[in-house]
Amino acid sequence: MKNKTCNNRDKKGMLIGDTTLRVIMSVLALLIILYLGYIVYAGVKGGQAEERAKTELNKILNQIDLVKNTKEIEATVDVYPSERWFLRSDDVGEINDADCKKMKSCLCFCDSHKCEGLKSCDGFDFIVEVEGEYESVTSISGIGIPAVATDLKNTMEFKKAIAQLKVYEDNEIIKIKKVAE
Repeated sequence: MKNKTCNNRDKKGMLIGDTTLRVIMSVLALLIILYLGYIVYAGVKGGQAEERAKTELNKILNQIDLVKNTKEIEATVDVYPSERWFLRSDDVGEINDADCKKMKSCLCFCDSHKCEGLKSCDGFDFIVEVEGEYESVTSISGIGIPAVATDLKNTMEFKKAIAQLKVYEDNEIIKIKKVAE
């Protein structure tokens, strides 16, 4: 009789252990499915942001062509960037992008001031210059004491989701400046 009682306890223990294992496996499977869903969503959203950056950059490129090729005095363009996007020009090779290699200058829409992440760029065989200066200050350990200040010339930050830009030529340099935001 004693042996039968032990067997019942063993079966209950195995039943509880088996059920617990199934619950844990189900939760893990659900977490994996949620994670994969997030990755797909982020990829689609990132693709939309990249496409938007290309669209907005193309608007500016059209105005550059208008000023450069038709000798228009100036042109204006409304752009609709995401907040905290940056427009940056480069003529010294700081921006590493395939579209800019071996070109005199480069113009990029970026999601960071250093153009390390999302970007849409185009290179030119003439100089294009963004009129703007971005200053980034990093504080020490969150105590509010400025530690590192980064000044980036030829960088424009968009603080709102709409801006009007002016494109004009000055001494054979195509310049872009913010008129309104």
